[in-house]
Amino acid sequence: MHTARNAVVDGNLAVNGELALGELRVARNAAVGGGLTVGGRVDAGGELHTGGKVVVGGGLDVAGESVFSGMLNANALLAVQNGGQFLLAVNDEQVVVTNKLRVHGESVSTGVSSRSSGSWSTATSTPRL
Repeated sequence: MHTARNAVVDGNLAVNGELALGELRVARNAAVGGGLTVGGRVDAGGELHTGGKVVVGGGLDVAGESVFSGMLNANALLAVQNGGQFLLAVNDEQVVVTNKLRVHGESVSTGVSSRSSGSWSTATSTPRL
């Protein structure tokens, strides 16, 4: 199929090969049996499901709430912001909380840091499990 302008499909669209598009808007169902390459933008008006892995080569912007049912691995830096202010940052082996830290329930610490008279002191202890 070749079209120089718009192509409208009022039902389901099944492609059993490769489909390359500049922009794709799906209002109902699109079933792709082969590869799908989109050089432009994909607008999903509802949910987007995948049976495998999702790989994002650039940034990922999420406007709503995100729910992770399994483990979340951040293999580099992790930052949590509120507006433009960093609240939490994880870099290398450091976790930085820039405001208040509240722990509800039990807490285990393998090292204790305290600040007095403008200097930091650190003492280590053996964790109890």
